[in-house]
Amino acid sequence: MNSPTPNRVYYILLTALGVALLPLPSMRAQSPPTSLASDSALVQHLRRTDQFFALLVNCKDGKLVRTQVPAVHHGEKAVEQHFSYGALCEVRGEEGDDCLYRVDLAGTIDGPESATIRRLRWELVCGG
Repeated sequence: MNSPTPNRVYYILLTALGVALLPLPSMRAQSPPTSLASDSALVQHLRRTDQFFALLVNCKDGKLVRTQVPAVHHGEKAVEQHFSYGALCEVRGEEGDDCLYRVDLAGTIDGPESATIRRLRWELVCGG
């Protein structure tokens, strides 16, 4: 019977050590799920996930409204979660300008951690 080569022994030992040092999935640090239950969490999520909404900064007079809309999907009754948001905002890079944008957007809450802007409209408003 042949004895294993030293390189093979080292490889086996290092592999076993590496596997032993890997944390189990339950031991890994997991970030808590981002719940969109609060209005501020929903707005923050939209800023992170929508490239156009992310351009809007220093929003004031913001108002978020959530609605439930009955729907039928594949013959099954369901309730869709919708939202609308309105505010006066500056555009990133143009802060301090005397013009603001009146923002009006609407979308759907697709799950506990997912929402999508379906319509975004902004109108230039300048003081005079």
